[in-house]
Amino acid sequence: MVTKGDLGVGYLAGIGLAIIGLLVWRLGSFGQPAYLALIGTTTGVMLAGAMVYLAYWLTQSDLQADHVWAVSRWGAVGLTLPTVATLGLGVLQAESVVLVEPSVLVNNAAAGAVIGALFGAITELETEHGRAAELNRRNVVLNRVLRHDIRNDVSLLLAYGDRYRADLNSAGKRFLNAVEDKVDEIIALTEAAKWVDDLESGSTGEPIEAVEIIKERCQVLEGTHPEATIQVDLPDELWVNADELLRTVVDNLLENAIEHHDAVPNIKVSGRNLPSEEAVTISIMDDGPGLPDQHRSQLDDWGSFDARQGPPGEGLGLWLVRWFVDSYDGTIDVSHREPRGTTITLRLRNASPPKVRSQKEILAA
Repeated sequence: MVTKGDLGVGYLAGIGLAIIGLLVWRLGSFGQPAYLALIGTTTGVMLAGAMVYLAYWLTQSDLQADHVWAVSRWGAVGLTLPTVATLGLGVLQAESVVLVEPSVLVNNAAAGAVIGALFGAITELETEHGRAAELNRRNVVLNRVLRHDIRNDVSLLLAYGDRYRADLNSAGKRFLNAVEDKVDEIIALTEAAKWVDDLESGSTGEPIEAVEIIKERCQVLEGTHPEATIQVDLPDELWVNADELLRTVVDNLLENAIEHHDAVPNIKVSGRNLPSEEAVTISIMDDGPGLPDQHRSQLDDWGSFDARQGPPGEGLGLWLVRWFVDSYDGTIDVSHREPRGTTITLRLRNASPPKVRSQKEILAA
């Protein structure tokens, strides 16, 4: 089905190619063209070529079909006005349209079409930017309202469950435990929404001490997953360019290694500072069955990642890891361990520890 966008792109590209064809044909009709004719033709071809490129750019842009159609209309206006003006001047001066130099007419038309299309593109981009900004503001408000209401409701459900747990038999308690597990998943989703909201706030990163964060998260997970063994091999300090969302990255990678294990999880977390490469590596190794292809694609297919596509049906945590690490200008490497297991290595930019101000400097400030 041909859309308005297709018609608009086709119009701009067609006009540009037609103008190039006319100019080249006109130049060839001179036999041995004059220097000025050659210069005029070259200028016209460049202008028409710019229109063809603009048509191609529109196919690669995020503008919707109606906006592309509007750009083509502006191009048509830009084409028409100088053409009519040139013909009108020819009639007034020579009382004959035939006496208007064709190359001048075509060049003016090309210049007008390019200017009109560029003006239209800028106008439509500004309109789209304003619409996107308004949608973003509404989404932020809706996100926060929903998080607040959902957390209040699920907290009430948990309170009711605790209140009546003692009155339930063993089957009822198992059912209640299953319900509470699902409620915990809902709470985790609201936390994920908060993390995304924080990420969209535009944080550019700051010096963060990673060792403290990693050890803290390992202790928490050992408490919630007593069956898992987590070994830590870290230096005293690892300063990276990140933010507080690094906790979420570590949490998700560790939880993924524990929850998808088919036996007793044995996990090792190591970190290295690479000053010569201005980088820090953080590796999480497990001895599980290996990362499923469906989840692996969320981490190691770096070139095809596009956060705008939204999270997949599964592997939300790993999708968030990719998004957050990408925001730190970092990379992720996934490798298989022998005889079994997976190693996930984060490579982040290192950072200098923040300068500790003396008491004299604090008082002076």
